[in-house]
Amino acid sequence: AGILFVVFGLSQFIFQTPAGYIMDYTDWKVGWLAVASITTTALTLLTATTAQEYGGNLGWMIFIKFFQGAITALIPPGLNSITQGIVGAEGMT
Repeated sequence: AGILFVVFGLSQFIFQTPAGYIMDYTDWKVGWLAVASITTTALTLLTATTAQEYGGNLGWMIFIKFFQGAITALIPPGLNSITQGIVGAEGMT
C-alpha cells in the first residue's frame, strides 16, 4: 500500500503545474473539474474491484494510481480558479 501512496503523491506533484496551467487558461473549468471528479471516483472503484491478494497485479495498481494522481491534480486548481471567478482576486486574500 505504501508504494501506491508514493506513486499517487508523486504523480500529483508532477502534474500539479500543468493542471494549474490548464485550469488558468481554459474556459471550460467546470467541465474539467467534473471530468476529473468522475474519473477519480471511477479509478478508485476500479482499484477496489481489480485488486488481487498479495499484490498479484501490482503493476496494474501502480498504473491506476499514477493516472489517478495525474487526474486528481486538476481538482485543487479547478476549485481555486472557479472560486476566484466568483469572488474576484480581492476575495481570495
